[in-house]
Amino acid sequence: MYNVANVMLAAGVSTGSGWFLDDLVMTVNVKRFLTFGMLIAITLSFGICFERRAGATEWFDSYPKIPWKVESIRLKNLNSFLQNNPETIGCIIYQWTSTDDQKEMRGRAERARRYLIDNLKVDQSRILLIDGKQHSESKTILEPVRKGFPPPTF
Repeated sequence: MYNVANVMLAAGVSTGSGWFLDDLVMTVNVKRFLTFGMLIAITLSFGICFERRAGATEWFDSYPKIPWKVESIRLKNLNSFLQNNPETIGCIIYQWTSTDDQKEMRGRAERARRYLIDNLKVDQSRILLIDGKQHSESKTILEPVRKGFPPPTF
């Protein structure tokens, strides 16, 4: 004769309350696996966020010719980021529209570099000036890059 206990054993389900515990353990293990996978994905995304390519449209900061008082505030933001992330260097990229404009934008970028080094006490090896080449508009781009990674190119 077949009884319920024999049918459950044949189906691989233990008798009593053991089957509930088996399902509960499996559910906990699945949750652990999914949580671990999410943590790995989040950790990897932090490493990737420092890799910028030349076609990047979103920068840490970028601005046109603005008054020095406003620009110095933006440089303080970059300084704060560099202090909190010692594994990064700060790139100051200048883009220009004409030969005359190139001289002015380079001068503005050099002034920003000097301000970071002299006033905000950033180690000079952590600030890099980059000529962003001729562009449709003049602007300065501030971009932190992880040490050992290539700086943005144009």
